Amino acid sequence: MIHKTIKELVGKSFPVIIVGSGPAGITLALSLEKRKIDCLIIEAGREEYSDESQENYAAKIIGDQVTDLRYSRLRQLGGTSGHWGGWCKPIEKWNIEKWGFEYNSFSKLKEQTCEILEIESIARSKKRTVNIGVRLNPNTDAKTINQISTGKKENKFGISFEKAIDIAKEYSNKPELNFLAITCHIGSQILDLKSFKNAAEQMLDLANRLDQIGLEIKIIDMGGGLGVRYIDEETSAPAELMEIYQDVFSGTNKRIFLEPGRSIAANAGILLAKVEYLKNNFLITDAAMNDLLRPALYKANHQVVSLQEQNSSHNKVDVVGPVCESGDYLAKGAELAIKEDEFLAIRTAGAYGFVMSSNYNSRPRACEILVEGDDFRLIRQRESHDDLFKHEIDLLK
Repeated sequence: MIHKTIKELVGKSFPVIIVGSGPAGITLALSLEKRKIDCLIIEAGREEYSDESQENYAAKIIGDQVTDLRYSRLRQLGGTSGHWGGWCKPIEKWNIEKWGFEYNSFSKLKEQTCEILEIESIARSKKRTVNIGVRLNPNTDAKTINQISTGKKENKFGISFEKAIDIAKEYSNKPELNFLAITCHIGSQILDLKSFKNAAEQMLDLANRLDQIGLEIKIIDMGGGLGVRYIDEETSAPAELMEIYQDVFSGTNKRIFLEPGRSIAANAGILLAKVEYLKNNFLITDAAMNDLLRPALYKANHQVVSLQEQNSSHNKVDVVGPVCESGDYLAKGAELAIKEDEFLAIRTAGAYGFVMSSNYNSRPRACEILVEGDDFRLIRQRESHDDLFKHEIDLLK
């Protein structure tokens, strides 16, 4: 399923394979590498490109450094380039020696003028030139739920196009700054492709305007957000989105970057749970909102299926967990025929699943198992109670 999606993402004008984020993306890239397929890995976000390996097909590992951990992981995996983004990072996050300013292939995607001033000041003190970009807000309604809509004027992300022009005029001649990228991300779980086209047309127009005032924009990062099917949503194939971008950006020499994390990872993951008890129309499992937060946080729907053969009629049940909140549910009105001590799978949990999990209610987080073909292996240990205690210092003194 993942490999089919990858193939769909590659159009004739998009020769670079874009793979996705997290352990699944990295493992997939290694698998592709064995097959001598050139690929670009997106580690949870914006992408860049690195030099070809000696074999001319090695997996290229990049990253969107919105946290220190992601930068550390990127370097550990052998990554050579990327974007450092994230919303409103404090000044200490821009430590040049520690976090990558020594690598000219890293660009910093900024949200506001004060952040650009901070970077300029640090770069000047180190006598360095820093690649930089700005995140734009195209004021485009992605027609998704409010919590994950990020491209409208009232959202906190990005700067207006008018402000971007002013910034470009003010900072284009600064020797410490090399403006080369503009980016936007209008939201997540987007089902209306017109929103992508609207944003793309605006971004290309702005790139051309910036070129006219002396900048040479090399990268347009369109973010991600392509929706996936959780229950019965009418979704679009990645190839359909590629056709839109191909139409908008044909004829430009800009590099076009995309971030299709959810559309690749979501349906590649499931959450397994054991049925502990049946109570009225409640099906109580050993999984909870701390394991999969989307239903409680967004009122999101996930399909739930039994892992046993279905020989009896289905009942409508609410799948809930043992956390002491009424909001602790994984699915409502699921049609299942299942008994206590049997197992179920909550589908489409590969994106915004484990990464949003927590230790709420003093619950250790689940293990992660990677399945590839007929093989499977543990890639993250199940947490223990000792793991929850180990960071507490002098608690009883």
